[in-house]
Amino acid sequence: MLLSVVGVVSLALIALFLTFIALHIRGIARGAGQLANDVAALSRHVDRLGEQATVRNSMIVLAELLADALDYDLMTAALMPNVPFFQSWHYWPRHLLTSCPILGEILDANPRWWPGLAELRQAMAVPVQAQHPLLQDSTGHPSR
Repeated sequence: MLLSVVGVVSLALIALFLTFIALHIRGIARGAGQLANDVAALSRHVDRLGEQATVRNSMIVLAELLADALDYDLMTAALMPNVPFFQSWHYWPRHLLTSCPILGEILDANPRWWPGLAELRQAMAVPVQAQHPLLQDSTGHPSR
């Protein structure tokens, strides 16, 4: 009989101990699950930041390519002032300089890379009397 009582008490204590351990394991598992969710969320956020950085870098490269083309166009127009077709080539760069913020950012960062665009941008900020040579008609007066 004593052996039966000791066995039952031992089994009850083992069951209590296992229950206690199971509760702790469940708490640890919940914490680990929450930690895994937090890490996954952080990973997604970092991936988005990486994608945004990649997109921004791509935008900067495209803006630099566009600035190269626009600067070359302005240089070509300045070399041929008597060709009527080239008189309007400043309209497109002017429009892009006013409507494309990233173009302004790259010009601010490296104005020597695109001297024609930088000069046009400065001329756009000055009153009409002192504007860029391409902003004037063949008589030297400001074009509209």
